[in-house]
Amino acid sequence: MFKIAKPLFIQCLTPTHVGSGSDLGIVDLPIQREGHSNYPKFEASSLKGALRQRFEDIYPSTSVNDRVKIHLTFGYDPQGEEDTVKDKFDKVEKRKNNEGIDEEIKPFAKEYSGALGFTDARLLFFPIKSMKGVYALVTSVGILEKFVAELELSTLEAAMQGALTSLDSEVQKMNLKSGECYSVEGKCITKGAKSSIVLEEYAFDVKSSEDNPNLAKISESIKNLSGLEISNHLVILHDDDFRDFVELSTEVITRIKIENSTGVVKGGALFTEEYLPSETILYCLVLASPVFQEKTVKFKTSEENGTEKEFKTETDVMEFFVNGLTKANNILQIGSNTTLGKGIVKIN
Repeated sequence: MFKIAKPLFIQCLTPTHVGSGSDLGIVDLPIQREGHSNYPKFEASSLKGALRQRFEDIYPSTSVNDRVKIHLTFGYDPQGEEDTVKDKFDKVEKRKNNEGIDEEIKPFAKEYSGALGFTDARLLFFPIKSMKGVYALVTSVGILEKFVAELELSTLEAAMQGALTSLDSEVQKMNLKSGECYSVEGKCITKGAKSSIVLEEYAFDVKSSEDNPNLAKISESIKNLSGLEISNHLVILHDDDFRDFVELSTEVITRIKIENSTGVVKGGALFTEEYLPSETILYCLVLASPVFQEKTVKFKTSEENGTEKEFKTETDVMEFFVNGLTKANNILQIGSNTTLGKGIVKIN
């Protein structure tokens, strides 16, 4: 069981395709979606694999201690690893047992669970073309309720806990019908006899201020929790309206292959791919446990004059993860078509 849970926010900087394989539907290569809601998501395994690869990129094979920490954090995977790192898990040492007799042991076990886990990344905000303000960051009452419920599992600092409590209080006040929305007095509202927001070709009535939960508090709470400024684009819809947009307003790109010898399209090489658009925001929980090793793991640390420091607790694991993200400039590439610049995301 995990000991520490922290929220992780993922903002798509370029269109992102985390796929579910080929399909017989309208789109040949659809994105991953939840089975019960059909909302887009990133499977935890996809996210964990991309994060592990990023950590392996930023910590070179010459940094043996950091590479060993990657294996302890994400799980042991010797594929492509340098011998100097694998030797840490293969070497045999002689140590005296409780009876004073020398025994040959391996300080590191190979078969163990990684100390860091992840939940599926769920959708939080989805960008939709708007008549005013270029685009809106759309969410729904149900999405926010689920968001609050999941973050209540987290280990939050006092300020973030206060922001979560404030957000929960405002979400409880929400009462929307299909065709209605909440929005701050920002860029997206069209003024007339009745305030409205036009998303794609659909108009939504903005509920009057006396009926609104405090949208400014909601925006501020989201900012305090995620570091993301969304106030000028925030729109909250009924769950049914939100579902329609996330099913019908993703980016679908048609791909072809050109035959080198003729310069025309190769037969049977036309297909379509679905992408989450730029500006999409998702969230997940990062779950830290103590290192799953029978023996206490220690590393020499130059910053402490060569003394040994344990790498054992869930706090050690979470600290290594956070420091790694900082070293990676909080940038990650996930999903397919990385050579086309797709799947670049920012992590908060």
